[in-house]
Formats: sequence, structure tokens, C-alpha cells
Amino acid sequence: MECSSYNSYDSSSINNYVLFLRSNDLIYIETLFLSATITSHDLCNNKFLYGYYLLSLAFTKNPKKILFMEKGINLGLFHTSRKWCVLSNIHRKEEYYIPGTYSGFDTNPYDRILQLSYPEEINTFLQYFKEDFKTCPYTILNSFIHYEIKEISEELQKQENQIKAADVLITIFPFDIAVMILNNYLL
Repeated sequence: MECSSYNSYDSSSINNYVLFLRSNDLIYIETLFLSATITSHDLCNNKFLYGYYLLSLAFTKNPKKILFMEKGINLGLFHTSRKWCVLSNIHRKEEYYIPGTYSGFDTNPYDRILQLSYPEEINTFLQYFKEDFKTCPYTILNSFIHYEIKEISEELQKQENQIKAADVLITIFPFDIAVMILNNYLL
């Protein structure tokens, strides 16, 4: 079973989430107000919903691990305590993501995936989903990819600067003193 989530928050206090639980060909999807269980084929045919599924996979730390917390965890986004959780990241309008946020299911997610929703329920869910999630998921994915590239580039630049500093120190100081300086101040 695979579980993933996408959480959205912006400065106007608009919070939203979508949780996906996949087992074989069925996918249970839960949002703040509605839920439905659809087939993988239906998910892939709905480009908008599929985009959010891809986002959830990108933002979830370990999509195969669902945590159960006996006492529950109070997740502000849900306004209730949730016992079934998955570790995810949160997407902010100003920042691209904040690591280490829990998303939670209102009930045992393993019980929810066993039954495919009726066509009317799926249509209602898809209609409201598009109204609740107005931003194109591929725009968010593109921003997330650029953010990750920027982070990696900055880390590589930092490492390159440390290597240059090490080279300079080794030419100025004896090797053992240069290593001591590097260990205490640069690394």
C-alpha cells in the first residue's frame, strides 16, 4: 500500500490538503470536505487530479509508511485530532515547501480503500476537487523543480568554495594545521 499527501497553505490562511492511498488498482482520495475511491485508470485519465497525485508523491517523505498514533495528533489543518498520519511536506505560496509536516486521515485508511465509490460520488468528488484546488498542479511541480535545482546549485557552490578555501589553507599552513582549521571552521 502506498500513501502520499499534498498540503497547501498560503498567507491568506487558505489551507487545503489531498491524501492518496493506493492499493493495487484502487486509489482512495481524501480532501478537507470529500473523499472517493477510484481506479488507477480513472486517476490517470484525469490530468488535473493526476497532477496533484504526482505532487503528493514528490512531497511525501516515505509514501509507503502510514503511522498510527494511539493518542492522535492535533493537526491544525484538519481542526481535529487524527490518529492515522503520513509524514509529508507543506507547500506555501511564499516558499516552495516546509519539510516534516504530518497529514492525517479521519478514519483508518485501510478500511476506506476496499470499496470503489459509485459513479455519482466520483463525479461529485471530481467537480468539487477542481473548485477547491484551483492552481494548476503542473505549475506547482515546475516551481518545486526549480526550487530544488536552486537548492542543489547553492549546496554545490558552497562545497566548491570550501574546496577552494582548503586548497588555499594547505598552501599557506602546514597540512595538520590546515586540517584543524578546516574541521573547526569550514566543515
